[in-house]
Amino acid sequence: MFFVMAVAMLAFGDQFPFSNFPMYSFLPGNAFFMKLTDDMGRMIPSVPAFGISTSTVKKQMVREMREIKEKESPGKWKSAKKEAATVAGQRALEWLLKNHPARAANLAGTMICLEQTTFSLKRGKIEQETERVGRSLVPEPNSKSKSDHDRP
Repeated sequence: MFFVMAVAMLAFGDQFPFSNFPMYSFLPGNAFFMKLTDDMGRMIPSVPAFGISTSTVKKQMVREMREIKEKESPGKWKSAKKEAATVAGQRALEWLLKNHPARAANLAGTMICLEQTTFSLKRGKIEQETERVGRSLVPEPNSKSKSDHDRP
């Protein structure tokens, strides 16, 4: 059987399921997830409220971070990364409110927050840090979203 597999791998080359690509050969030093909360810190379930999961909001935030990073020089990026996360988080939250209007009528007029929780491995221990990266007012139906930047 081993001989048959070896011949198949040589014949097919680097094609699934005969690939030797090391899928998990590199693991980043940290991982993060996103959650929506109200201004008091109570979680807002994103699927019932907006019809999408927070993993989709995370993907939008990563896109925004990538866009910001491309505009920065490598030296400046390291020092401005935390500020960039806040800008990207605010943009992702505004994207959510613009493209996925609230399904729950009771959220209209509510200040919601986007929080990022990061897990890092430091000195052999797992550390957790949560920070608010976006804050915006859920608009009334058929109105524009209003973020902290738009408020007086």
